[in-house]
Amino acid sequence: TTGIGIRQALFSYDGSKLAYSKGRLVANLWRIPILGRRVATWGDAQQLTFDQAFVEYVDISPDGKTLAFNSDRGGNLDLWLLPIEGGETQQITTDVSSDWAPNWSPDGKTIAFYSARSGNRDIWKIPASGGRALQLTSHKAIDWMPAWSPDGGEIAFSSERGGNLDIWIIPATGGKARQVTTFGGANFPQWSLNGEWLLTTQWRVPISGKNPVLWRVPISGKNPVFLLSSNVSFSRFSKNGEMIYFITVDGISKIWSIPAKGGSPSVLIELKGRYGHLVQETFTTDGKDIYFSWRQDTGDIWTMDVDKGE
Repeated sequence: TTGIGIRQALFSYDGSKLAYSKGRLVANLWRIPILGRRVATWGDAQQLTFDQAFVEYVDISPDGKTLAFNSDRGGNLDLWLLPIEGGETQQITTDVSSDWAPNWSPDGKTIAFYSARSGNRDIWKIPASGGRALQLTSHKAIDWMPAWSPDGGEIAFSSERGGNLDIWIIPATGGKARQVTTFGGANFPQWSLNGEWLLTTQWRVPISGKNPVLWRVPISGKNPVFLLSSNVSFSRFSKNGEMIYFITVDGISKIWSIPAKGGSPSVLIELKGRYGHLVQETFTTDGKDIYFSWRQDTGDIWTMDVDKGE
């Protein structure tokens, strides 16, 4: 066989035929309002894309008009733009290597992302209108999950260049990176509005018997504040910076909110009763709605003649 997505295979009794299932990961973009007065559900949600493709990371432009996302809708994993209120999608990267995790600059002119186009996963940036991409990191370790600072001067990212997965910061023009966290397993950095803190989900290092956990870390890296021990897969500050939203998937996909200064979490969105689950690594918000990718696995049954190979 050729291609990808072979999941299970079984020979016929006489050995002449092979039956197998071939699947595909399908994930589309949705939006759902932040209601506050009650928990939002599927009845409040609106689907934005309808492709037989996979959408993974998504980020909203500073003016709230455009979503940037990575998708294999063109046959390769590239970066795309989608006007929120309707219109045609625009492809902005076309490299043969995969591009992931677009993140808008505060002025909306540039998008940071990570890519394997250099042979390793590094941080890149590209004009939001498309054009030539510029490589910002070139370390032999994996660099990924870029997040632009509020003043546009720096980009935080996750990297294993120190031996563990930690948060680093690099000038937005490129240059020497500095390490922020040292506790290991730190991923998905998100900036506070004042640029003084980074939100990070910590993997691998159990605290109170649970993993992963949520931290608020000064950009100096000193005296990080532990916020929450739960099955947190991704987190993000609210638009006004007063709340933190985070995803948990424990049978039911939920998005929670917790005060940025600490406190008790409450359920903001509960997505049950529909096949699939949240793409756990990402969501974005404009202050009114939350935009997310919903994954549904699809598949078909195929047979082939063993002797002929077809």
